[in-house]
Amino acid sequence: PYFAPDTPREPAEIVNLGFVLNIIEDPKERTQALKEAWKLAKELLVVAVMHESQARNADFRPFRDGILTCRNTFQKFYSQEELQEYLESTLGAESISVSLGIFYVFKRDDLKQAFIAQTVKREIDWKELSARERKETAFVPRLSKYQKQQGLFDSFWHSCLTLGRIPRRSEFEHYDAIQRVAGSLPRAVQILGEKYDLEALEKARKDRAEDLLVYFCMAHFRRRVPFKLLPESLQYDIKGLFGNYTTLEGKAMSVLLHAGDAENIEAACNGLPFGRNGEEFFQFHSSYLPKLPVLLRVYVSCGSILYGGIEEADIIKIHKGTGKLSLMFYDNFWRKAHPELKLRIKLLLRTQEVEVYDYSTQEMVQLLYEKETYLGSDHPKYKLFSKLTQQEKEAELLEFSDYGPDKELWSEILENKGLEIRGHRLVRAT
Repeated sequence: PYFAPDTPREPAEIVNLGFVLNIIEDPKERTQALKEAWKLAKELLVVAVMHESQARNADFRPFRDGILTCRNTFQKFYSQEELQEYLESTLGAESISVSLGIFYVFKRDDLKQAFIAQTVKREIDWKELSARERKETAFVPRLSKYQKQQGLFDSFWHSCLTLGRIPRRSEFEHYDAIQRVAGSLPRAVQILGEKYDLEALEKARKDRAEDLLVYFCMAHFRRRVPFKLLPESLQYDIKGLFGNYTTLEGKAMSVLLHAGDAENIEAACNGLPFGRNGEEFFQFHSSYLPKLPVLLRVYVSCGSILYGGIEEADIIKIHKGTGKLSLMFYDNFWRKAHPELKLRIKLLLRTQEVEVYDYSTQEMVQLLYEKETYLGSDHPKYKLFSKLTQQEKEAELLEFSDYGPDKELWSEILENKGLEIRGHRLVRAT
């Protein structure tokens, strides 16, 4: 509006209103800018602002509903809850958190639901699932239907494993061809049983049903989603995996009720083959999110409504008895032996609040120890990390409680012992 006031505004599928609302000092003009951007968006409006956690070390003085910076420019910092409420009350549409200070607002409900469903959908390695092939018979008098049309059948098999069910016409490019060759789609599955273990399809079906249940719980955490507003693909999933919408809705509400019970959460945490399990918390690396049982996946996914991008955190902490979820972000988790804590985000599921703690500017730097305890023994880095922990225990360096020594104290401990860490090895200091 200032540099190019006469330039026509063109509608687009996606409109990005990035760091605009936070610099408009007049609330009426701010709301007008938001509404104008919403009008121009055909499918999606992306809104980004400065989050309140970025204001703690700023040099400013209060002005209207924001502040004036040292350069005499206006800035308004938002909390997650404030921004979400502002967007939804102004636009009359549900907004989806994707990160601190960043929200998506979809024009169409089917696009919104498809996006939410995609966030909880696990990747299925169809080649790994298909690895167990049926043994070929000793004598093959003539080529089977599978052998004659191997490419077509493998493509159909891939589609079945990806969906966890037999695809509909709109979901499989060669639908008519596979019907013509096999006679019917169920018959095509039977023919594939000559080559592949059909238990793989059952496993894919179970995984996809769990993903759909987690999505449905997440979508219903705030409000009920009518069946007619779901994208066609999700409607097919519901019918193919659960039979009907009522059955899925009943299962989802049951899981949500169980997820609100502290005893159920604690029971779900116990016995998992990965992560760090304590009396009050269960902590694990975010790469193990897909391996959580359904109840805990739902618990974490409900937190993603308050803060999108949970998988970007390094360590996720489930508070067993308080309905909270904490996300810890470290400086180079994989490469540093003891990475520094940079950011902690606490999500209060019961009150739907977000608390942000920035550690990047604090004098006392908190380090992470015993990294392997947040993984499972199946992880490729587990042995490397655990070997360092064992060295530190043998050198009597890990005789501490709580979170362990801060960075400065840890350096003193190593120096007094005449030791240093190179990579993930404890060695004599040079």
